[in-house]
Amino acid sequence: MGRLILVEGLDLAGKSTLIEGLRQRFSDLGWDVDVRHGDLCAENPVAEVTRKMMRWDPGFGAQEGAPLFLASHLWDERNFKPCPRANHVHIQDSCALRSLAFERVLGQEFYARRLSDVVTRLPRFDASYVLTASMKSRLARFQKREQNDLHDSFMLSDPVRFSRVDSELLHLAAERFKAKLICTDEMDQAALLDYVWADLKRRFSVESPRLRRAAS
Repeated sequence: MGRLILVEGLDLAGKSTLIEGLRQRFSDLGWDVDVRHGDLCAENPVAEVTRKMMRWDPGFGAQEGAPLFLASHLWDERNFKPCPRANHVHIQDSCALRSLAFERVLGQEFYARRLSDVVTRLPRFDASYVLTASMKSRLARFQKREQNDLHDSFMLSDPVRFSRVDSELLHLAAERFKAKLICTDEMDQAALLDYVWADLKRRFSVESPRLRRAAS
């Protein structure tokens, strides 16, 4: 059976850079790596349009977003199957947990309740991490980005509610998956990657699958 790794966190916490570093390290060792952003399944018919509308359509709001995200996560729940190959690692960049955090803080009880049910049926991850950062650190990263999306703008326009969603996500990740909480304020990209990589090595063998087969 392959490995499942979850990396959660709101925008500008360092998640994307960490995931790319993990992808590269696993690939260098000969793992077959699959990285998914939000949706668990590559063939999810709802996820791609939802993600594009959320990030780049300025008119996209909660009334459209809540049912689309719920539909996308329900489709994943009903269709996702972990890869059985021992040389495969699936790195999940956020999941229904993030949608649940938004609905609990900013949305409607109906969608929060349904998403909570979905979260209880998510697969068991071999390792889970949830990243956070101060508003000061996030602002500095925002200013360095060449291109920013609507979620980044939400952080600037409503930092109080953004922080509430961040806190709810940290709580949910720890409660549901016992995720390791990592504050990235004092960590550069290399230090964050090394920290998570060392933790993964403690949890399971990250050596080359080819070497493991040869040794056995």
